[in-house]
Amino acid sequence: MELYKKQKAKIAGQPGEWWLNCIYIIAQKMISLECTKGGRVYPSSLPLKLLKFAANQGHVQAKMQLGQYLFESGIAKADKRNGLEYLRQAAKRGEPKAQFLLGQAFLQGCDVVAQDNQHAAHWLALAADSGHSQARQLLEIIQQNEARMRQQASTDGSRASKPKITKNALPA
Repeated sequence: MELYKKQKAKIAGQPGEWWLNCIYIIAQKMISLECTKGGRVYPSSLPLKLLKFAANQGHVQAKMQLGQYLFESGIAKADKRNGLEYLRQAAKRGEPKAQFLLGQAFLQGCDVVAQDNQHAAHWLALAADSGHSQARQLLEIIQQNEARMRQQASTDGSRASKPKITKNALPA
């Protein structure tokens, strides 16, 4: 009986993981109805509030989904910054899609995040290690471009360090 009271108090005081999953699924269904069947581009405030509640309680998929909506579709810079923070939290918890989106954000740069190839490569490598195929492809392209740039820089550097001797440059 004592165990039952503790469990009931735990559920009443703080939603368990299954409640967060239920809230997340309800928010997803509402977004699907609004955006797919209703023709909306951006979800209404109620499903976003549900996602935010689940995200703030630690639900990783809710963090990723809310972060994606806010970062990609947010109008104000504050919305985009909040979205980026939710993506960062989900990425740190091992969510491959959030890691990929964060890597893309750093790779492209925008008004709320500066372009940073090292951070981009870090997050894309984590996503690729988790099996995210698009991250793996993008990381390969980045590495190929860096190799080309190093090769070109070394070729340009060797040309600059070795002056050409011409007949006009020789002393008479």
